Amino acid sequence: VSSCQALAENLDKVLQAMPALHRLALSARTFSGIAGSDVSAQAASSCPSLLLLVHEQLDSVLHELRTTTSSGAVNAAALLLGMNVLVKLVACLEALSFEGKKCAARVFVEVAELGPRVRLDKLVSHQPLVEMLLAGFGKPGVFDHSAAMLQSLIKTPELHVILLDAGVTFELMRLAAEANFEISCEAFFSLRELLLKNPVSAAKFLMESFSDFFKQYHSLLVVESYTVLRQAERLLGEILLQQAFWQVRIAYINNENFLRIHMNLFRLTSVPLRLEAFHLFKIFVANSTRPSRVTNILRHNSDRLIALLQTFLGEGHEDEAFCTDLHTVIGLLRSL
Repeated sequence: VSSCQALAENLDKVLQAMPALHRLALSARTFSGIAGSDVSAQAASSCPSLLLLVHEQLDSVLHELRTTTSSGAVNAAALLLGMNVLVKLVACLEALSFEGKKCAARVFVEVAELGPRVRLDKLVSHQPLVEMLLAGFGKPGVFDHSAAMLQSLIKTPELHVILLDAGVTFELMRLAAEANFEISCEAFFSLRELLLKNPVSAAKFLMESFSDFFKQYHSLLVVESYTVLRQAERLLGEILLQQAFWQVRIAYINNENFLRIHMNLFRLTSVPLRLEAFHLFKIFVANSTRPSRVTNILRHNSDRLIALLQTFLGEGHEDEAFCTDLHTVIGLLRSL
């Protein structure tokens, strides 16, 4: 414990200088006029010994966490949390060397994986930490490290409600719409983990923030990106079909405006996107307790919908379950 405390204190002192180092690097980039130059490279050229010391101290802390006894790891983690080292790591992540970033993320994840044995709720309740992780999530230079740190928190059940209440879902939806493919994919993965790993608390959250959540989520269904559209359709289908979200599902499929959104997705030229749209549309049609306003829209458009769905049969889909669903939906529309 005393050894880890010395490491933590030394690392804390080094990290206190990192924000100034980061500003120095940004200033050097601005005045040199080097477009796209790397912040870490600038920082390293300004003070290589400081960055090297950071990396060495991170390596030592990581080794301590991985090789000591279980109780020793808990004590080491408690020291790191108590001295606010993890928060400072996230704050200084951009200024670290490439290897330093990787080591910082590993230290963070090692502590997070200790779960209920350390007071992670205090760490996550430190609101700037969550904000800094989400901010880093949107920066190409550190997004993968920030994502790994955030995902390690998402996997910890006792932090789930705290993260939901902190607005992480809304920020992840914003990041999911990013033009950067890797950032968007990581955001969708994190959003899926947050909503589906602990569905009971997630369902409660979605019911409490139903209008706000789906207003933002539906913005992902009107973007031009094929990847964003497909992932958004697929995740929504997973949410609505899980039993834990039954109240969310009922509220969703009883909304005629939501039905119109999914009918419009049939206009997409991409066959895979239209197939994903069908798997969402069928939930509206199969709803035996749908309100009259939803039934009226389906009845009014039934001829066109049937003609469109029959084109799927003509495309030679061999999935037996899909063909069964398709015939069932067509039959229900004809019965209207």
